[in-house]
This record gives sequence, C-alpha cells and structure tokens, in this order.
Amino acid sequence: DKELQNKDLLQHVTTLIKLRKKHPQFKSTDIEWIESNDEEEYIIYKKEDVTFIISKRYKENTFSLPSYLQNKTVKDIYQNKVLKLNTELTIPSYGFYILK
Repeated sequence: DKELQNKDLLQHVTTLIKLRKKHPQFKSTDIEWIESNDEEEYIIYKKEDVTFIISKRYKENTFSLPSYLQNKTVKDIYQNKVLKLNTELTIPSYGFYILK
C-alpha cells in the first residue's frame, strides 16, 4: 500500500541508486579509511576521488577536516550542492556528506 510507505526512505534509496549508476566509484571495493573516531562518533573514508563522511551521533557534531579537504571547494553529490569548506565541518545529527 503506497500510503503506508516511508516516502523519505524511498527517496533516499532512489538517490543512492542514481548516484551508484552515475559514479563508478560507488562500486569500487578499494576503500581508503581516513578517520574513524569512536568518541565523536563519525567516520571518513574515500573511494577513489569521492569522500564519505558519516556521523552516527544523535546531535550535531563539529570536527576538524582532513588536510586534503581543508579550505577546498567541493560538491556534495548527494545534495547536489557546492560547499566551500574551512578547516572544520559541522554535520547534522545522524547526517552524512558524499563529497567529490
């Protein structure tokens, strides 16, 4: 029944499928782990030239970016937005960025 479906989840999965089709990096099994921070509850990893930043924290979180992202202009390919990064990034509760 379409009325009972979680439309946000459907949109999220649909977007990820489109990104996977458009960006071959998503299919890569070669993962470079940049940082895993248990205390601050986030991880950063790369697949080729795409960086994934994922927070599992229940509240907004600000942390220092890896040097290769600091003071750069990148595109969040999930949100389809250009971001001008500084030395730190604030990520929303349970949020993520997919940067290229």
